Amino acid sequence: MKKWVFVFICMVFIASVVSAEIILNQQPNEIYNLGERINIPITVTSSIGIYDFMKTELICDGLLRELPKEEIVLPANEVVKIEKSVLLIKRFTEEVKGTCQIKISFENKPEEYVLSDKFIISDSVIVKLDTTQLEYNPEEKIVLEGTTTRENGVAVNGFVEVTVVAENSENKTFQNTVSNGFFSIDFSMPKETKAGQYFIKINVYEKDPLGEISNTGFLDINILIKQVPTTLEIFFESTEVAPEENVRVKSILHDQTGEKIPGVAIMSIRNSENKTIEQLEKQTDEFFEYLIKYNEKPSEWSVVSISSGLTATTKFKIMENEDVDVEIVNSTLILTNKGNVPYNKTTLVKIGESTLEIYPYLEVDEVKKYSISAPDGEYVLEVLVDGENKISKNTLLTGDAINLKEISNNTVITFVQHPIVWIFVIFILGFVSYIIFRRSYRKSYTGYVPGSPKGKINNVVDTMTAMTPLQKNLMIEPKNKAELSFSLKGEKQNSSVICLKIKNYSRINMKDQNIKTFFNEVDEIARENKAALYENQDCVFLIFSPIITKTFKNERKAAEVAEKIKRILEEHNKLYREKINFGISVNVGDIIAKMDKGVLQFMSLGNFITAPKKLSSISDGEIYISEKVKERLISDAKTERHEKDGVVFYTIKEFRIREDHGKFIGNFLRRLESDKKDVKSN
Repeated sequence: MKKWVFVFICMVFIASVVSAEIILNQQPNEIYNLGERINIPITVTSSIGIYDFMKTELICDGLLRELPKEEIVLPANEVVKIEKSVLLIKRFTEEVKGTCQIKISFENKPEEYVLSDKFIISDSVIVKLDTTQLEYNPEEKIVLEGTTTRENGVAVNGFVEVTVVAENSENKTFQNTVSNGFFSIDFSMPKETKAGQYFIKINVYEKDPLGEISNTGFLDINILIKQVPTTLEIFFESTEVAPEENVRVKSILHDQTGEKIPGVAIMSIRNSENKTIEQLEKQTDEFFEYLIKYNEKPSEWSVVSISSGLTATTKFKIMENEDVDVEIVNSTLILTNKGNVPYNKTTLVKIGESTLEIYPYLEVDEVKKYSISAPDGEYVLEVLVDGENKISKNTLLTGDAINLKEISNNTVITFVQHPIVWIFVIFILGFVSYIIFRRSYRKSYTGYVPGSPKGKINNVVDTMTAMTPLQKNLMIEPKNKAELSFSLKGEKQNSSVICLKIKNYSRINMKDQNIKTFFNEVDEIARENKAALYENQDCVFLIFSPIITKTFKNERKAAEVAEKIKRILEEHNKLYREKINFGISVNVGDIIAKMDKGVLQFMSLGNFITAPKKLSSISDGEIYISEKVKERLISDAKTERHEKDGVVFYTIKEFRIREDHGKFIGNFLRRLESDKKDVKSN
């Protein structure tokens, strides 16, 4: 028993001798980034007093970094508090990072230590890009904006560096600062930058007080530099073209680096008087051929090409061609100038063994005839020009001697000197005059036709009367006006037309402000889409002519505009008391067109006007399109065939609405909503 008491007293004594304790008052945070400070408040207690050095060690992923020691002077039974801290910079902690702990012990008793909780030291920065635009034109300002934080969520204050990596040229680098976690940097690519994808590397970094890079982060993106049409070239297979040969020419569109761009060009051939002879749309880099007539006079012509907002003009030359066509009919030699300049060459005519010379002077297309005579017999006739044998033929000739004589036009004068000829001519002229008088005397009328049952009235309407304009205007002054002409010299053009028929035109109040607003909307739609507006009876026509629209493909635009007008009318009829009963149709056909002082002068060919009028008359608020329009919209719309009153037509079931179409309708619907609010408030 005494023995155990002794052992207990010894143990209590030993415990009192070593009674010292290190207490961590606060555990480290979960994550630190380089450049930050770790604060470690420590409390040390001892019952016997401590006079030693306290060691602080930073242990990260097996690597140990000893921090400066602290001198501890602690009398017995007292407490000391130490505010220990560590600045995480390379100078103090080297490059320690990863999962770490802090170990604290006394120098003389290293086996007695305390460990902190585990924490992470990181040098990572998180970079986020806010900019969404990733496609740019050369020279366009590229703005990259974003936010960046350290791994522990603290905003970065440092620097941003953007590097554009180019395959075949030197990389370009741009720099700026990062403030409170936000960065913005702008730059642009040179005008001659090749189109394609470019790799962009965004680096963000911080520096410690000694200028050493501490925390870093990066983000990689790709941007697209687009192809931009910069030049338009006109290429001729030959700039000198002979009559009866094709001029072969094509348009070549180049981007900012000179590379070819596929596209569509409107190409026009103009003569020496700058008059357009031929015009059509053609894919770039495809040859356009035009045959030069045999009698086109030597001159300089030009080709004008328009594509992607660029215009190019280049000239070519029609060469001189002195040529004669030779025929022998019985005993008559016929010379015809088939060149494009006067023919003035010595011509040799061999009659058997004899050779005669003639010196014809022929204007372009002029014909001269020569009578050939020789003693009765069969002869070989040969005609040579510039040593070239033009013709050789066996011919029977009669006469007293070999001779070649030009046949004079006086033969015609001798012919008309006979009185019987004059009598015949006068008879013919009188008969023609009588026929013309009878036709001009006929005119439109309305009346009772004898023999009609119950005196039924037949209405006979001349086609010219059917085209008379309205007596009152739907729109007071169209911005793009069209006028119908029955005799016009101009260009034949394939055009599209919308016919809007107002079925209750005679009953609607044209002074009503809402009605005026609608027709102003139609006028504005015509102006925006380069359509000319023509009024006829109760119909309004929107004509899409290439002379105004500068394109030969107007069917899709006409269908879209018809859809816009229909929607506007439907919204109008929902909103206002004064309803508009209507029919809409779309047709395509040929007109003769000419611009005169900003007004489209046109002459309708075929059923260009009558067909859409008929379709709109049987339409009841729907868009009816002709078969020709259906064929040209086959790749743009799904259509459905119908037949009514013996007329075949089509309706559009599905139509891909373009962005500008949706934007227009959206704006118009917003205006209607505003009108509704005004109506309610009134």
